[in-house]
Amino acid sequence: MRFGRQARQQKLLIAFVFLAIMLSAHHTWASSSDKRLSIFLAGGGSYPVGQFGQEVKTGYNWGGGVELRFPSNWAMGIVIHRAEFEHQRVYYSSRLRSWGGIDWTFIRGNWYGKHFFRKTGLSPFFKTGLGIYRLEGKNTYAGWTSRVSRTTAYSIVPGAGLEYSKKRASVFMEIDYNFVFRESTGGCVQSTEIRQFFDLFLRVGFFISDF
Repeated sequence: MRFGRQARQQKLLIAFVFLAIMLSAHHTWASSSDKRLSIFLAGGGSYPVGQFGQEVKTGYNWGGGVELRFPSNWAMGIVIHRAEFEHQRVYYSSRLRSWGGIDWTFIRGNWYGKHFFRKTGLSPFFKTGLGIYRLEGKNTYAGWTSRVSRTTAYSIVPGAGLEYSKKRASVFMEIDYNFVFRESTGGCVQSTEIRQFFDLFLRVGFFISDF
């Protein structure tokens, strides 16, 4: 029940943040004439927390995307990100079989808004966005691997970091928080599964166009 209430609250918060990003993006786009488009690549570590942190080991992530920067210190972008986790191996006392649990893969499409506190040089920033996830679970059993599940989930993805920018390139150090939930039904019982983890990664971006 507690997770069910969390899920409903999360959905309302997602809807509110999505609307706020849409309104802010529309206002910023309409009022800005000098924009910069960049592409970037990213990679780093993924750190599970909560119950999820007891089920899987520290993972890794990588991805890329595009970002549109405005003179008003705002930016918005789209990123495709992949994070993979290996289950904490658990072995039974039986000599004949072992069970390793579920290895998880998160593929995230994230549309976000970002605010910088400076325009050039070393700039701190914060961001928030809407994450749409493709979750894939694989079961490892007695040396064999089979797919357990593949489903869609949603989350708000807040984050913060530092950017160092030059004329045509920039380097980011960023941390994102993923609070991912999905509702599942088994028989007559409906439940909500929660997955929480941090992504800490380095991003390298290149400005490709001014307009």
